[in-house]
Amino acid sequence: MPTDPARKKIERDADEAVDEFLKGYIARTPGAEGLGATAQVRVYKKRPKGFSREPITVVDGLIASKAYRGWSNARIVASIQARYQGFEVDEQFMERPIPPYLRKTIAGMLASNGTPLDLKTHDTLSKIKRALRGEALRRSTKRVFSVTISFTDEAVVVGERPYSIITDGKGYRRIEVAGQKMRVDVLEALVGKPG
Repeated sequence: MPTDPARKKIERDADEAVDEFLKGYIARTPGAEGLGATAQVRVYKKRPKGFSREPITVVDGLIASKAYRGWSNARIVASIQARYQGFEVDEQFMERPIPPYLRKTIAGMLASNGTPLDLKTHDTLSKIKRALRGEALRRSTKRVFSVTISFTDEAVVVGERPYSIITDGKGYRRIEVAGQKMRVDVLEALVGKPG
């Protein structure tokens, strides 16, 4: 987000005024000899009414609309920006952590939709969008497998079937499945990392 020069000037002027005030205050306060004080002024544009609930609006849209889930983060931010003319919406809005005061509401919305997500893992709107897109794809397919995959030093065990690990010429550990040699580290990354 670009820095507003007028805002920076106000901050500098305010910092100087506060410094002068603190020097004078200390000088005329009994027992304050030898003390120093600093303060920093931060000038910011007030958020418009309703803006703090935008993450809830976004999650509602992500739950309700496949088309909205397909929008890029930039397009979602632009749609928010259109509702708040004169207020600059951070282009990283979708990547910012969800504020703690909204987590309970958002968790409830997701649970009601049948997609409860751990908001410690899915802690941004972007991660929630990705998880909801994946869940929608999962629900739309007839090819769903639920199986336990275990990784040992010697084998990858899928269900109860072990696949022996071999090391190829490049040093990659692989298992052979249906005539293909699959890298074990890639498989583990695929099944071991949510969101």
